[in-house]
Amino acid sequence: MSPTCRDHSRQLHKASTDAFCKLRISKLIAGAVESWLDKDAYSPFPQVTTVDVVQADLVHPLFHRLQQAVDILVFNPPYVPTPDEEVARGGIAAAWAGGDRGRIVIDRVLPMVHKLLSRGGHFFMVTVPENDPQEILSMLATHGLHGSIVLTRRADEELLHVLHVIRV
Repeated sequence: MSPTCRDHSRQLHKASTDAFCKLRISKLIAGAVESWLDKDAYSPFPQVTTVDVVQADLVHPLFHRLQQAVDILVFNPPYVPTPDEEVARGGIAAAWAGGDRGRIVIDRVLPMVHKLLSRGGHFFMVTVPENDPQEILSMLATHGLHGSIVLTRRADEELLHVLHVIRV
């Protein structure tokens, strides 16, 4: 019998501290997450009493504090291939404009992943074929991380791949 999301939530709660850090997340989403965690009856983490929401440029302000301390890192980068100048444009374009091969932001994060993940930590990332997911997995493997494409799904005209990488 496969474990359920509730089982995973219990396991993660046992392994986690009583604080969460959400990086590079919109204020709207951050507010929704805070509200969700405040509803004890619905939250898989009812013992969490404090949620600190941090908006930052990736993990830079917290990098030293987070080294080898992240159990789960979920990254939905701006992955759409666009002209490089669209990446810095800001606004809604920041949510999807990925620059050359859709990799400008992705390539800033990849060198940090092995330094952030705890032993047994998991990294999940959304990519499209233009990002070259196999190359990304190979780059992460040079740092001792093991990964694969665990889900492929079409969303309108995009073919999405979810990478799952583990620090052993």
